[in-house]
Amino acid sequence: MSCKINGFKNGPLEVDCEKVVCTKEGKVFETDNPSHPCRCGHSKNKPFCDGAHVKAGFSSRREIKEEKLQVYDGKEISIHFNRSICSGAAKCVQGLSSVFHSGSSLDWIFPDDDTNEKIISQISACPSGALSYAINNKTELLRH
Repeated sequence: MSCKINGFKNGPLEVDCEKVVCTKEGKVFETDNPSHPCRCGHSKNKPFCDGAHVKAGFSSRREIKEEKLQVYDGKEISIHFNRSICSGAAKCVQGLSSVFHSGSSLDWIFPDDDTNEKIISQISACPSGALSYAINNKTELLRH
């Protein structure tokens, strides 16, 4: 299956595939092609754009000149954070504050402070895809 993903300046992504299948609230459904996933984190129609990026003042301008990847190793799970694609929606901090702490930009993820199931669930709620995880050294990249 061929796919093209492009981003609109200061707006959503555009996903153009032969067949687009998404999940929302645990339900699988097909969507229009092309589809427009939100990348600002403010849409009330997630995972799709509803134009909220305009009111939120979202900027797609790359603020980090090089990839900044951070890995937080726990006993069973490692959490990977790609700061360069984080939208700053703070879903992680709001949804699982036992693991994701606001404040420090380098020491803010504590993978041993909750269950793997809760951590994986919260990582899947990340609107930008900046979070991923690894169990037993097998990286699981979550796609929205």
